[in-house]
Amino acid sequence: MHCNGVWRDDIGRISAIRAYRDEEATWPGSRGNRTLGYPTFYDQAELDSLALSAHLALGDYSTAEYHAHRCLSALRPHIVRSRAITTTRLAHAQLAQGDPDAATATAM
Repeated sequence: MHCNGVWRDDIGRISAIRAYRDEEATWPGSRGNRTLGYPTFYDQAELDSLALSAHLALGDYSTAEYHAHRCLSALRPHIVRSRAITTTRLAHAQLAQGDPDAATATAM
């Protein structure tokens, strides 16, 4: 559907990307301003996991894959469930980009 010269899908995509960048800028430990109130168990891996989910939903599979790799490298060893979910989402992003071999290797 068209709205003021911009497709509604584009408005949603732009809004999601803007929200992610705003959140990233205020995340504790980022180069931006520190925002108080985040529980200590939220870290860069959590932010990348949220970005992964958003980019998968938007169909931006290469960016989703990027955030999946970042998330997996930042996850603490005892976070087993999140690692399994992120690995599955990484395989999804790889498959959606037309790379079934990489997706299969990731899933295995």
